[in-house]
Amino acid sequence: MAKLKVISSRLLELSADINILIETRVKASQAASVRNKLNLGGKYVDNYRFHNNGRIWLQWNPYNVDIKVITGSSQMLHCEVYDAQGIFKFFITAIYALNKLDQRRKLWKDLNNLNQQGPWCLIGDFNNVLKSQDRIGGNIVTEAEYSDLQAFMDNNQLAEMESNGDYFTWSNKHLVNTIYSRIDRLISNPDWFHIWNAPTSGRPMFILWTKLKRLQEILYKLHRPLTLAKQNHLQARNQLIQAQNNLARDRMNRDMINEVKKCTENLINWSNIELDILKQRSKICWLKSGDENSSFFHASVKAKQDQRAMNRLEKDDGSVITSQVEIEKEVLDFYSQLMGNNDDDLYCIDLEAMRQRPQLTNTQREILVKPISDEEIFSSLQGIDTSSAPGVDGFNSKFFKHSWDIVKSDVIAAIHEFFEKGKLLKAFNCTCRLFLKAILPRV
Repeated sequence: MAKLKVISSRLLELSADINILIETRVKASQAASVRNKLNLGGKYVDNYRFHNNGRIWLQWNPYNVDIKVITGSSQMLHCEVYDAQGIFKFFITAIYALNKLDQRRKLWKDLNNLNQQGPWCLIGDFNNVLKSQDRIGGNIVTEAEYSDLQAFMDNNQLAEMESNGDYFTWSNKHLVNTIYSRIDRLISNPDWFHIWNAPTSGRPMFILWTKLKRLQEILYKLHRPLTLAKQNHLQARNQLIQAQNNLARDRMNRDMINEVKKCTENLINWSNIELDILKQRSKICWLKSGDENSSFFHASVKAKQDQRAMNRLEKDDGSVITSQVEIEKEVLDFYSQLMGNNDDDLYCIDLEAMRQRPQLTNTQREILVKPISDEEIFSSLQGIDTSSAPGVDGFNSKFFKHSWDIVKSDVIAAIHEFFEKGKLLKAFNCTCRLFLKAILPRV
């Protein structure tokens, strides 16, 4: 009864539109009574027809969402989720995997056979680790333990999402030989993350800016685990040292050999991530410090000026001058000869004289004034260095190149608006200028 009160209180606190309860260990005959004690109102579905203990309960608020079960088993319920207006939103699969490896293999196979398309998330107790860091204590995590789940995720382009609370979700609760594992998780496919096409109104530039800002919040949450890159790098190095020491005591142990290989790959991965973050931070440092007219900016400008300074010049007669006054005079004289002398009697452009010179053809004139094409915009994007510093909004050309199929229509519409209206949205102090700087020289 005490546990029921705790669960009921937590459900009330969360006030979620969809609740999933697993490992209920409640007989079908007692299910209604327990639901009443939990104050589970709304609509409800379970998997008692697949398992005597009805291992998965799914409840939802019918005023906000509607759920339709597509298929199920003793280990999962796969459903469609609709909003209150009956518009499809996403697929959700409630998971409670069995303990044995061969039983879980059947679950991954059943899910893989769904060939699911569209936004999809899977949540619950997978009873499966995904990497060596997912267990502390007990036996060393082997590749055989997670390879089937990883293969299923790879086949369906699924990735683990960030969660709140402790990293480890299960413990044997022993005082001696304690084991902690991460076996509960939420995973989803790329379509689940595609918030880009959520309805937005306004001018094309405003729409693009709004979508970028909205996406920025999501990317920040995904980026949070990377903020500990240095610690993860150090942890990966220590894990590799430990794995190598274990292997030194039993060099023919296949599991230990695989563990060393896996730890090596993990260390290389975190080394690369840390390097990329340092590169990015160096550019952000320039943006934050440089754009504020700080001493950092002026010091950088002075260094560049010193590099570009003309301290000596060789004249046509072979003599060398070093005085700045003499260098300035020599440069002005040189270009004056190239450009011609100033005529004080010329008060306006002599059209007759100009018509006697080479002129643009009608075709060339049309090229100069024709609208910017979508192909020119894309070509300009390709011409921007991928490693260029991001704007203060955090988006650089690499982001637009990799996500072009998604952001293409909004970016093109915003750039066309600039050339048609001749005005740049105030908020676009960096993002659109990546393209404009590349396009304008072609006009």
